[in-house]
Amino acid sequence: MSLAQLPRPTLEKSMQAKRTLKPKRILYVEDDGDTSEMVSYILAGAKYEVTASNSYNQALRTAKNRRFGLYIIDHTLPDGQGFDLCKEIRKFDPKTPIIFCSGYTDDEHQKTALQCGAQAFLAKPFDSGDLLAIVSRISFR
Repeated sequence: MSLAQLPRPTLEKSMQAKRTLKPKRILYVEDDGDTSEMVSYILAGAKYEVTASNSYNQALRTAKNRRFGLYIIDHTLPDGQGFDLCKEIRKFDPKTPIIFCSGYTDDEHQKTALQCGAQAFLAKPFDSGDLLAIVSRISFR
């Protein structure tokens, strides 16, 4: 059956349903305000719902109180380390994907991030294409 053959109400309902779908939720943990704003803007432009957190404690509280489809966690936070946050999240949310971000790109940091429960490592600095590619590959399977 072609699109032209569909009854008009069915086509309209289908299009309306697509417009009302909620965006996917991401908790983005980054202490640098400019980076947080830029990444949140990029993700929101790609129809993701982003909650930004700038500290370990705030992120942990937020993760415990809301459901997310993806976590993106920075390495260094003012009140803790991203590795530790990743481990804490895994205690109550063992399945939601985590992307770990860091300017420390050596093999040891990448290995530790994966051992803490992350599914992917994104090296800083990154461009919007790299960010969106890894988010779509890792998240919301």
